[in-house]
Amino acid sequence: MKWYQLHVRYGIAAELPGVKMWTADWVTLLLAIVGLALIMLILLAVYRSMQAPRLRTIAGEDTPPGVRWQAVVRYLITTPFLVAFWYIIILMVITTASNGRTGEEIVVISAGVIGAARLLAHIHGEAAHELGKTVPLALLSLVLIGGSISGQDRWQQILLEWEKNSGTLDSYYWLLVIFDILVTAAWFASLQLSWSYKQHENAELVDGVAPAPRGIAVPLTWLRNFGRDKRADQEPR
Repeated sequence: MKWYQLHVRYGIAAELPGVKMWTADWVTLLLAIVGLALIMLILLAVYRSMQAPRLRTIAGEDTPPGVRWQAVVRYLITTPFLVAFWYIIILMVITTASNGRTGEEIVVISAGVIGAARLLAHIHGEAAHELGKTVPLALLSLVLIGGSISGQDRWQQILLEWEKNSGTLDSYYWLLVIFDILVTAAWFASLQLSWSYKQHENAELVDGVAPAPRGIAVPLTWLRNFGRDKRADQEPR
């Protein structure tokens, strides 16, 4: 017979100070399993939807990157809902895991995570993936391992603080929506510029002369050649 069975059989565990009998049953365990699975699915949906550009473009070899009007409408309609979804989930996670943060700090950190992830999504996809994944998962790990969970009083205090500053909370939300739209527009413009520049750089020489740049490539070529001596460039090396 194992040692802990001896303790239980002869009542030794009940006599030791600080030893408590467990009260969690199988229903509690099942609820924990289902709850953790749902939380992970929600967090997965959050950082998967934040880590990449959401405007669907059309790219071709002989045509510049384009976009259908249906894709633009879809992006404009879904962006406010997705930003609200990201905002609420990250606010809840940070509030649950951080007992020492004020309501203002929680809102600023949450908005900062969303804005930085959306910016990186259009600049460096891997960095956006790591940021969007690390923050909520790290906080969840602190809750599970360290047991740092905000209580009811803490939640009431934070909610009252948010209610009192609801105007600022809403302004951060709309700022994130507008920021996402501006970043997406700049990203799409950069795709157009990059395509035009590559087309001009890869153009074949005709009678020893490169074809004149057209469209968006004109200002790029002018900036590249500004201040350069064309005769020196043509001299053999």
